[in-house]
Amino acid sequence: MIFETSECTESFYYFEDGAPFGGSEECISSRVVTERIRTPSGPGLGLTPAEVTRILGTPSVKKSDFLAYRYEAEMERTKEQLQAAKREDPSPLDLKYQNSLYLVVRFRNGRWWYLDAGSGMCRE
Repeated sequence: MIFETSECTESFYYFEDGAPFGGSEECISSRVVTERIRTPSGPGLGLTPAEVTRILGTPSVKKSDFLAYRYEAEMERTKEQLQAAKREDPSPLDLKYQNSLYLVVRFRNGRWWYLDAGSGMCRE
């Protein structure tokens, strides 16, 4: 599992294995990342595309080797979030804002092996 944070997004990647990538030398394998790990609603490695669709619904994009989901939501900042943002940048900030969430589920041999999930919004 890899976590990334940027100015506008937060994301994580969760996968079984794969080709080396930039930064992979910093990673360590874990016996905890297995097909047995599931969220309370059921998603996890090893599921078929039909099982993922049954849990997550109709994808925004559907290809033979991946499903992609995109969601948009209007959010409202808490008082704590407004105070923290004001400490970083005193310019006015809207109470309400748009946030997006995406999920990309990749399949290999008909089974879920990779997840890229993230959310983000940029300050305008």
